[in-house]
Amino acid sequence: MSQVVVHRPARIPPPGVPAGDVMLASPPGIAKQDQGGMGWMQYALPVVGSLGSLLFVVSNPKPLFVVGGLFFALSAVASGVVMGVVQRRGQRVRVETERERYLAYLAEIREHARETARRQHVAASWCHPAPEALWALASGRVRLWERRPGDPDFLRLRAGVGEQPLATPLRLEAGARLADTEPVTTAAAHRLVEAHGRVPEQPVVADLEGARIVTVVGPPAAGRAVARALLCQLAALHAPDEVRLGVCTPPDSAGEWEWCKWLPHLGAGAPGDVDPPASLAQDLAGLEARWSSWRTGSCPGPTRWRCSGDRTPAG
Repeated sequence: MSQVVVHRPARIPPPGVPAGDVMLASPPGIAKQDQGGMGWMQYALPVVGSLGSLLFVVSNPKPLFVVGGLFFALSAVASGVVMGVVQRRGQRVRVETERERYLAYLAEIREHARETARRQHVAASWCHPAPEALWALASGRVRLWERRPGDPDFLRLRAGVGEQPLATPLRLEAGARLADTEPVTTAAAHRLVEAHGRVPEQPVVADLEGARIVTVVGPPAAGRAVARALLCQLAALHAPDEVRLGVCTPPDSAGEWEWCKWLPHLGAGAPGDVDPPASLAQDLAGLEARWSSWRTGSCPGPTRWRCSGDRTPAG
């Protein structure tokens, strides 16, 4: 029986990903206008003051005094109107300035979220590579069997892709009530949180360490494809002296799993055996007998045992 010695170097750290919540600042508040008698007093005072000029005109009905009094009265009314217009315009300018400043702040947060999502994609592709990337990973030998029992991703295998939360979740600061904030910026902040709160095309992981049974349900072709991907990840990322595999399949589908006999995780020998023993069991009794022989054999027993079965439901 020939043997191939595989050197397992120290694991290369995966690409870093930012962590921690990102708390968005509260949107700007609504500038409340002065209301009540005091609010209107500043506009009414010039008009009230012009009444004195009208009394002067009534008591001195000379043409020059009439023209001067009317001019003073109209000027007082016009100054009150202009004062109100200027104040309202200044308030509108302040609101627009705060809105533009907050929207620019949200644009900066959006760029940070996109960068975090990009780095999250890179790290996910490194830690949980796609099935088509496993051949290159195993052939390179640098990352072959890189996962060890103490690693957090030991026996955590990629079962598919889907949406996952952003590594730095976006949260709105619990400040003023929603009714007290400017509606345009408030809506923009909520849209930002909803649009960038989750990252698409992220690996969906099956935890074989924590789950005793993982069942793949679906059409036979698709189910076998998922099972093959799980087995290939387990064989490429975990050493055979730490994880042992067993395959149980009925005779009519044994051809689908014939390739597994070359995996060192199924044989009782060492990695690289060119004449591996029969490794596929046809029923659970045969699989249990194979496990018993592995446990009592001369080779040291593995620390983890995992079984793969193939059964097509009737009907």
